[in-house]
Amino acid sequence: MKKRLRLIWALSLLMFGLTFISMGQDSTVVLTSDNSVKTMARVSEDGQFVAYVGDKTQDNECTPLAEDNQEIFLATATGQDVFQLTDNELQDTDPSISADGGYVAFAREVSPDTFAVFVVDTFSTGEMLISATTTQSGSSSISAIHPMINADGTMVVYEERGDIFIAASDGSTPPTNLTDSTDILDQFPKISGDGTQIVFSSSGDYLGTNPTGDEEIYAITSFGTNLRQLTRNEVPDLHPWISTDGQWVAFERELPGQQRGTDAVQYDVFLIPSNGSAFETNLTNTGLISERFPSLNRAGSKVVFEVTDEETDKVTYIRMNTDGTESITIADAPDFAIDGVAITLTEDGELAAFSGESDDSDCVQIVLSGTPPNISPLANGGGDQTVGVGEIVELDGTSSNDPNGDVLNYTWEIVSKPEGSTAELDDPNSPTPSFEVDVAGEYLINLVVDDGREGIDSDKINILVDGDGSQDDSTPNNGTSIENALDGNTNLVIDDDEIEQAITFWVLGEPLPDSGGLIIGDDKIMELIELWVLGASIEETAE
Repeated sequence: MKKRLRLIWALSLLMFGLTFISMGQDSTVVLTSDNSVKTMARVSEDGQFVAYVGDKTQDNECTPLAEDNQEIFLATATGQDVFQLTDNELQDTDPSISADGGYVAFAREVSPDTFAVFVVDTFSTGEMLISATTTQSGSSSISAIHPMINADGTMVVYEERGDIFIAASDGSTPPTNLTDSTDILDQFPKISGDGTQIVFSSSGDYLGTNPTGDEEIYAITSFGTNLRQLTRNEVPDLHPWISTDGQWVAFERELPGQQRGTDAVQYDVFLIPSNGSAFETNLTNTGLISERFPSLNRAGSKVVFEVTDEETDKVTYIRMNTDGTESITIADAPDFAIDGVAITLTEDGELAAFSGESDDSDCVQIVLSGTPPNISPLANGGGDQTVGVGEIVELDGTSSNDPNGDVLNYTWEIVSKPEGSTAELDDPNSPTPSFEVDVAGEYLINLVVDDGREGIDSDKINILVDGDGSQDDSTPNNGTSIENALDGNTNLVIDDDEIEQAITFWVLGEPLPDSGGLIIGDDKIMELIELWVLGASIEETAE
């Protein structure tokens, strides 16, 4: 998906490299550095892109984001390329990004305090309104908020009028209300990667197991079936996050015996199987420290969350294994108050995105922390060539590149060659091998590059050898140019009809139509057949 964005990222990484700073135990790269606040960082699972909310004016000198300037941006994981995905006078917020960065769902304030859910294609920046009851003109007072898109970008869940909705991201099917409750607050929906499982927090007593009406964690299929209450207690359970594989759910739980509605309320982070087959596990349980806003990686093996020390008011970001081991301080949270706190992980859980601070800017910026995933190299064996018999063909794979900067290994192979040819590469593992062509015809060369970390790519090159190299093969026997040999045909590339016509008149020994009496020669018809098979341009070959 999105080959243009991936190529831009690869090129920018090669040109500029990554700039890492040290924070805690992780390597950290700051993706942005201008004088504007940026929040709600969401990293794609493949680790290539980060969606976030930024200020399109970029001149607010670190003041809170103005609502009419909030736009959705996309940054490459190198921090060298930033794309503004939305541009309007409305407030765009709360982005969610697909696994490959191809689609971003977000909420837009279409009228005061009224939001609608949109999906934007990051390649074309085309938008699709997907929430049902709110129009872009703001004719409805019902808000659609908290969107989350699934891994392949085809489905979006969101909260609307206290219910959980699911919709196709291309608008092909109308949204479906999965809970359809009255006077019950269902909120904070999250969707599994395959789009089949949804989790949310609810104060409802759907199954007769929540008589106190406090917030509990529920799961339901995308078809509205198999509703399950995953937690049962007398304190709120909030902000669930389902792993992309749909197996695990992380959430925050308010600690008992606290005065609600105060900033001092403490939370712990818990983990529970999405099928409800086991009780929840307290992953933190740290006393005078509050842990909130958890996110999981694809397999649910790693979790990240925000930590607040109630004694010192210090806020940090933590990543740990869900078995309770290897707790790592990613970074200190910024002193600047921000909204929409969320920390997200790549598929392997080794790279996290969040809002933080850098030495280059006093403003809150978008930060990646951890180990960037390996990205496959891009093979480039150079262009096709046309040479004569007996010439030396020089191959060049040095334009191949690796987005991670890994040293590449080269493997060249002559996949096919004309019958009777004994041509061999002088050094198949060189980036610039060569060989001598000894028989006219087509040689197909394949280049494979690998980065030594299971990243691999290939590129094929055609070498067309014509004649013995002693004559100018761009001219037929009678001295007429290739263009004139097919005079009356308007296409520069020979198609089936043209070559069949040429063969017919060649067999009959008759002149081509509108050719001024030109009879095509044997050697030229063979050349035209070769060009036809290759789909080559007559004009380019004549040169």
